[in-house]
Amino acid sequence: MKKYIIFKNPYILIEDLRRKYKPFFKEYLKDKPTLNLNSYPLNCPFVPGTLKYNKNKTRQGVCEVCYEKFNDYFQHINTKEHRDFAVDDRNFHELDLFIASLNNNAGTFSNYSDVVYDDKCLTNLLPDVDGFINEYLNKK
Repeated sequence: MKKYIIFKNPYILIEDLRRKYKPFFKEYLKDKPTLNLNSYPLNCPFVPGTLKYNKNKTRQGVCEVCYEKFNDYFQHINTKEHRDFAVDDRNFHELDLFIASLNNNAGTFSNYSDVVYDDKCLTNLLPDVDGFINEYLNKK
């Protein structure tokens, strides 16, 4: 006696016409399966495509500007304390000094007109390079 199943709900049945492989079936208990043609490549076309956006999700952390803990980032950056701290130039005095020192040093290194380059700078760095090239060319 053959075993068979009577489907009561919507189903998908895949059978081999040559009957080499046994049938594969999937019965859906909730909804009738629909084919989602707008699905992304390599995604299941039977699953509805949903994009999750966490745009308004609250982020907790510590502010890198005013060093205060916060539970909601967007609420924190709109507070008066944060804005006052960010506008006050005294809070960024050390950073301004650091940037100014970088700008001063960059001015000393930007003029390379007095530097004399050696024709054989690569061979000065790697003295055996000429011998290596000659050996390589002689092998061919």
